Amino acid sequence: MAPNSQFNYFIPIKDLSAGTYKAHLTLKNDSGFEKSFDRSITIQQKQVDDVKSATQPKQQSNNKQWIGIIVGILILIAVAVWMYLYYSQKNDEGTGPRERGRVATKKTDKTSRSGKTRSERHKK
Repeated sequence: MAPNSQFNYFIPIKDLSAGTYKAHLTLKNDSGFEKSFDRSITIQQKQVDDVKSATQPKQQSNNKQWIGIIVGILILIAVAVWMYLYYSQKNDEGTGPRERGRVATKKTDKTSRSGKTRSERHKK
């Protein structure tokens, strides 16, 4: 660590009130280096309040998420009902998906403008 290094280290203490504290820090490494520090730490009430508000779990409601899920399910149900009704009407007319392999025919009368059917016009 460089001589003028600074870092913020969070000390997990539950109830730390505002005031002045003395800290004794000892740094050691595996090669035998050891350094001790004695520092005076002043904690202000604003800092205590900030830590308390940051550590309390925020109560978030998932109402918006549930509303979105319910609306999505309702839309899917509405689309499924619409498709069922739409294609059931098409199948009643004979032009729906069940008629894919066959040629769809219109159910109209076979007379032309002249009033005769095709077979009557082409008789010899």
